[in-house]
Amino acid sequence: MAISGSATRPWPSPCDVVHRRRDDQQVLCRQSRQGARFYRQRAATSVHSRPAGSSLYEICTLSVDDVISSVRRLPDKSSAADPVPTFVLKQIIDLLAPFITEQFNRSLATCRFPGRFKDAFITPIVKKAGLDPTDASSYRPISDLPVLSKLLERLVVHQLMNYLTLNNLLPSLQSGFRPGHSTETAILLALSEIIQAVDRGDFAALVLLDLSAAFDTVDHEILLQRLRISYGLTENAGPENGGPK
Repeated sequence: MAISGSATRPWPSPCDVVHRRRDDQQVLCRQSRQGARFYRQRAATSVHSRPAGSSLYEICTLSVDDVISSVRRLPDKSSAADPVPTFVLKQIIDLLAPFITEQFNRSLATCRFPGRFKDAFITPIVKKAGLDPTDASSYRPISDLPVLSKLLERLVVHQLMNYLTLNNLLPSLQSGFRPGHSTETAILLALSEIIQAVDRGDFAALVLLDLSAAFDTVDHEILLQRLRISYGLTENAGPENGGPK
């Protein structure tokens, strides 16, 4: 059985594939196994080899200028937990920056993220039109964190992304959370690979996974191990080799 086609001809529907003859089903199973081996190998090689000596042992001490420039780039959004609106903070940041910088550096040095920075005001938003508004599962919680919490996160992320970029540790095909990349680049990549497979006369299948509460399914021990082995990040990364918790 040859499963092939062109980009201009409709592909077989799933029902057509499932109800093929037994011989055809065996061929399909063999092709599926070959495809599984291919993607396992691809997944294994997708992790970049970390250059020798590339490790992030500490987050550099933040400066007053770092804080001032980051505050001025913040959007004018505020949380109910903020003592002053963000637009007011921008106007007086030259006065407050030394105190904010000291607080941030102490947080990193002592491996402690201030508890007040974790307090959020929750706004329930209906996931999509047509859902029962009386059912709690129809809502998605939107957390509104204090602006200083977001500011500290941005400053640390900036150093982390610089480290990953300079050491070429980000997967070249990653589209999420990267400047100049988006869902459009991810779709273009998938479409390009599918068209190339069809042009070669190969069988192309697209599997999409949507995990419910995806962040809650992350195993923290595995995550820390992956960060340490693949990306050279220590579990304690801060100005004094301590990381915020």
